[in-house]
Amino acid sequence: LWGRYGSEGPFLFVGEVTIAGNGLAVIGKVAAESSPEGRFEFWALDPDDGEIVWTHRPRFQDSLCTGCAADPANGRIYFATKNHIVAIDQDDGGERWVHTGENYFIPQIAIARNGTIYAAEGSLGETGGTSKLVALTHQGQLDWDFEVENGITIGPITDAEAYVYFATDEGEVWCLDPDGEVAWAREL
Repeated sequence: LWGRYGSEGPFLFVGEVTIAGNGLAVIGKVAAESSPEGRFEFWALDPDDGEIVWTHRPRFQDSLCTGCAADPANGRIYFATKNHIVAIDQDDGGERWVHTGENYFIPQIAIARNGTIYAAEGSLGETGGTSKLVALTHQGQLDWDFEVENGITIGPITDAEAYVYFATDEGEVWCLDPDGEVAWAREL
């Protein structure tokens, strides 16, 4: 059992702890005060003793990254910034690719068993307006996107068959198949 305390000044951990495929615990850290190097970074901690194995400071410091998702099959960790999805290597924290979107990405990212990365893109903090769900390959290429007329507020999440689910701010729940076709949609 161990705890991690900061020695370099006040900071705050944000988001969830993500366990990478190599067993490292990855968490986001925000400095309490702005620094010239940027406010946000990811830490990978050794699960045995809590020692820092690597850190990654995203080059996009334009918004807070509050969550990340691990893809053990491809050795990557994915996170969202203002309008980017970024892949970093689970072993060294190095950036592997960046996908740039047209609008804000909602911080939740889902990874299907087939390696597809799902993220919701839309107007942050606004209800209404259009949003879209994007499906990326594990190399960061856009596979497909699906536009809805309302803001995506919950999801995406995936199931064992790579179907993806999300909900909008108007009470719609959607299920798309792995090719981005509507399996069903319900208004609740």
